[in-house]
Amino acid sequence: MTIYWVVFSLFALVSFLGLIYLQGLLGRQERELVSMRRELRTLTANLTAQCSSSAGMNQRLNGIEGEMRLWQEQLESRGVEQRLAEQPYGEAIFLVHQGAGVKRLVDELGLSRSEAELIHRVHSIRSAA
Repeated sequence: MTIYWVVFSLFALVSFLGLIYLQGLLGRQERELVSMRRELRTLTANLTAQCSSSAGMNQRLNGIEGEMRLWQEQLESRGVEQRLAEQPYGEAIFLVHQGAGVKRLVDELGLSRSEAELIHRVHSIRSAA
């Protein structure tokens, strides 16, 4: 009976030590699980905030794109108008390079005297340089 008692005591001691080890292991795993859950909540909150921010940025970008389209349309329409309006100036510049004076620009192209003087001053200097 004593041998059974020794074997039983050793078995009980090994089992007890095994339970203590498993309990420590489970405690560590529980702490890791709590830490991971906390980190998951933080990441979820960050992701939610970024999604909200992204949605706001998307709306803002859509608004900016709309404004840019309007500006582009306005520039394109002004570009056509400006090219039409610039034709007499292009012709005036050509005439100044050919030696025309302010009076000729006013008479032939219908420019105002101040427009003709400005074109003459700017482009007669360029052609002389």
